[in-house]
Amino acid sequence: MTKKRYWEREKPKIVVLGKNVFKLFLENGKIQVYPKVDSAPNGVGRGATIDLERMKEDELNHFISIMGYAVTEYRKNKVS
Repeated sequence: MTKKRYWEREKPKIVVLGKNVFKLFLENGKIQVYPKVDSAPNGVGRGATIDLERMKEDELNHFISIMGYAVTEYRKNKVS
């Protein structure tokens, strides 16, 4: 018998923010990120998975910093 994959074992929390869809697999430490594409059969385009489970504590902290930095810089550049 094959072991079920994390997306088969856990129902994700789905968050839609503007043109992005986030599927949060909190029990398994995964975040799937997709662009919202209305013309796609399932409503989303090709995505990527962020694997928090494989990150060490300092890497998780760095990841949080990177996301904060990206948002801050985007806001500064968008307002300018």
